[in-house]
Amino acid sequence: MSEKTKTGVVANELRSNKKPWIYSLGLVLFLLCVLTVIYNNAHNKIINDRATKQFNEVAEMRQKISEEISAVAADLVYFSHSSLALETLAHLDPSAKEYLASLMRKIGELKKSFDQIRVLDAKGKEVIRLNQRADQTMAILAETELQNKSDRYYFKDASALPPEHIYLSRFDLNQENGQVQLPLNPVIRLATPIHSAAGQLLGVGLLNYRGNRLYELLNKMSVHEGDLVYLLNDAGYYLWHPNHSKEWGFMLPERSAFNFAKDNPQAWNLIHAEETGSFSLASGEYYFSTFELAPSADFKVTISEKITLLMHVPSRIIDESSHLLLVGLALVFLVLAPILVFLGWKLGVSQNRQAQLLSKLAFEARHDALTGLENRKAIMEHLEREVLRFYRNKKPLSVGFIDVNYLKRVNDRLGHEQGDEMIKGAAKAILDVIRCSDNAARIGGDEFLIVLPECSIDGANQTMQRIEKMFASFGRRINADWSLSYGCSQLENDDDSAEKAVARADAKMYQFKQAQRQTVKP
Repeated sequence: MSEKTKTGVVANELRSNKKPWIYSLGLVLFLLCVLTVIYNNAHNKIINDRATKQFNEVAEMRQKISEEISAVAADLVYFSHSSLALETLAHLDPSAKEYLASLMRKIGELKKSFDQIRVLDAKGKEVIRLNQRADQTMAILAETELQNKSDRYYFKDASALPPEHIYLSRFDLNQENGQVQLPLNPVIRLATPIHSAAGQLLGVGLLNYRGNRLYELLNKMSVHEGDLVYLLNDAGYYLWHPNHSKEWGFMLPERSAFNFAKDNPQAWNLIHAEETGSFSLASGEYYFSTFELAPSADFKVTISEKITLLMHVPSRIIDESSHLLLVGLALVFLVLAPILVFLGWKLGVSQNRQAQLLSKLAFEARHDALTGLENRKAIMEHLEREVLRFYRNKKPLSVGFIDVNYLKRVNDRLGHEQGDEMIKGAAKAILDVIRCSDNAARIGGDEFLIVLPECSIDGANQTMQRIEKMFASFGRRINADWSLSYGCSQLENDDDSAEKAVARADAKMYQFKQAQRQTVKP
């Protein structure tokens, strides 16, 4: 080998040896870019997912509180506005009083949520009072143990209400004989005036709802480890705090320093700017909802305060999630970087093929192979979305159900190829007639379903008629007698559903088919 040849071989080898390093560097840089994009996207997704979960949890907690207070209001109305309460207060009927006390005890022992259940006369004197025992049974107090509550704010406020109204007190601590009850007993008092038929005030029905019951509900619903949930009154004092020694600062002088508004003025100002929302500070993320502590709108209610449900995600929780993401991506880099020089291009090809396969499988999973129309699962999901849109905008929504006549006879006599042509003809007729906003699917061997948004049942029937005529014309082109049966239905109200609408359309299609068989010889 000449020196020139040797020099050329060496040069070629050097050029060849450079390529792997160039590819390696390029792939490593590409991997770093990809991991950077992944980090940004994943980090944003973590933030968005966390926000969605926190907002949903706050909304569910608020809804649960409303449902709980509504149930308490229903119990209050049930015994306070009963004939037994009227007889007890108006006529001092001892038998009615005994039955009323028994009814109140049954309510208390069934719900186990009431610290006290009372009926007071028009002067504020307790006529019947039941206290919850430690075993959650209800004890009826003797006459000598009854108190006069005429000086209590909740009695005064409830007495001044119109008939059938309900008063909700502040969420505070129960007091007995002018002193805060120990151990601390947080309560919400619901009261309603009791009037005679002539409108005379006879007394007040009163429930002391155990605030600890709300705490139990919120504890069960707070599922994110590390999150801090607070319940604040309108002055920023803690009604509920993970550290219970910080609660009730507005009633206990030794705890008056514990106030969220004073400790976090910036956060408190942001909370007061809107009823529901979120914000981020150096200390973490905050999600909140301020609302009236009240039952549903079915009750006539006088509200004494608003409360704020606040969820705090500490910054350490947020930092931990970011740190775990970075560690994971760093490990991925250390594993992939050494082998990307050799396997990068194969991995790309493999991913492309996999994506194509998944896309094909996803399409096939939601479409009919013969007609290319959607299948039952896809069309029903689409219809459910249209039903939700109907609930919101109240614009008409109709469905059409089509059944191709005599498909089995065609298959048996002429073969399945002719039957397939018949089905494809039906699909083509449907697609040629329906609007771009409509959607169609083959949901069975000879059955089709069409969703027609913003279309009345009259319009749907006209569409079906055009499809029927076009389908028949396709059959005549090949000297075949093609026909179909159809039925339509329209969403009626908010109680209606996709399944009901499809069932009605199916029933009407069957009626149409029966009428055809009576008038047309098969």
